[in-house]
Amino acid sequence: RFLEGEPVEKEAPVPRDLDRRAVDIKGCAYFMDASQVGICHIPDNAWLDGADPVAGHDHAVVMLFEHPRLPDADNLARGWVEGAVDASYEMRGLEIGACVSGHMRQMGFDTRIHVPGAQLLDLDRLAVLTGLCVRQEDGLANPFIETGFTIVVVSTNYELACDTPLAASAANARDKAYWEGINGATSGRERSRRA
Repeated sequence: RFLEGEPVEKEAPVPRDLDRRAVDIKGCAYFMDASQVGICHIPDNAWLDGADPVAGHDHAVVMLFEHPRLPDADNLARGWVEGAVDASYEMRGLEIGACVSGHMRQMGFDTRIHVPGAQLLDLDRLAVLTGLCVRQEDGLANPFIETGFTIVVVSTNYELACDTPLAASAANARDKAYWEGINGATSGRERSRRA
């Protein structure tokens, strides 16, 4: 019941600046603890075969959720959680997708959530178009996440500023700036220490 819903009747007085709108929507997802968020136009070939495109939905808010590091192999807890990571992060993604979607509906815009198993859109294609992932021979890769991830998409008729795809070379983005945390990011050294 969270995948679709009716927006409020009267549209909110939203900013005309599309970048400002995108900051608001991304901020909502980041506040709820999404790992990364990107926005893109939905091309016609992103709708799955046999799916009826949702009328008016021309933008996608794509959220990426980083999977946690698993307990060590000799830890009993590993057996408890290893098989549940994908399902638990799909549920967490749906929860955050419902909040982002609900936020846009309360502003008077139509939305639909797309999660693995209940999607009308090609989630992988949209993850590439938003610059969250690059395509490799063995599937999608994110330049900064090694532990796996889940993708959740909210399609909408709310016009937003769009991100651009990454260059194929971005798969090797863990350079000196990454390890030192230049530009305000958590450094690669700190991420390794926490792991």
